[in-house]
Amino acid sequence: MNHLRNHPFLQKPFSVIGHRGAAGHAPENSLEAFEIAFVCGVDAIEFDVKYVHDELIVFHDDTVERMTSSTGSLDSFSCEEFEKLRLRNGEPIPTLEQVWDIVPPSIGMNVELKGPNTGLAVAEFVQTHSHRYLVSSFLVDELAKFKQFAANVPTALLTRVHDMNILGTAAELGVENIHVMDAVADPSYLLAMFNAGFTVYVFTVNNVARAIHLRELDVAAIFTDVPNEINPESFKEA
Repeated sequence: MNHLRNHPFLQKPFSVIGHRGAAGHAPENSLEAFEIAFVCGVDAIEFDVKYVHDELIVFHDDTVERMTSSTGSLDSFSCEEFEKLRLRNGEPIPTLEQVWDIVPPSIGMNVELKGPNTGLAVAEFVQTHSHRYLVSSFLVDELAKFKQFAANVPTALLTRVHDMNILGTAAELGVENIHVMDAVADPSYLLAMFNAGFTVYVFTVNNVARAIHLRELDVAAIFTDVPNEINPESFKEA
């Protein structure tokens, strides 16, 4: 059975998405990580977007110590101080514009809304930027704001828990996808999502055997940190 449901983002029977670019090979959400993912042949990349100093940046955490040599919350830095922050590979924190500009036309983008004010800001951004992309979030309010201003863009609701209430929330939001954490992606949970009409992607999968099993369960795509090990070529002989 094919659960793609005429999905407008990734239309292959099974796709591989580089999680935060290639988070297992380079600092996550860095331009280096994205370039590595491209070379590995992923079908799409996923990255996190925050709204800081009136600009959309590509960064996951609320604080900077895990990814830089500095400490403190993102909103504690002045604009000038923020521009001086460097990831552990020496790169500055990229903007959404910078990431968007380097993605080849053949590779899709999964933009995750990661904080306050991202829904409207990303909706405004995509009005003037073309590509093949999907917008996702755990944040129901931000996803709803995005949908209000960009109703025709494919969207996904994310979950880390086994909770059937997500089906009603996803239906109310009008999303096409549900993206579920691998730890709770058991067959019965996936089947409930399929039967409700949703396309399902699973995150984060770093084992080829598990990725093959999810493909057999009719999951449409997986996110991986290690696209040099798990990429579309991995499944040609499987």
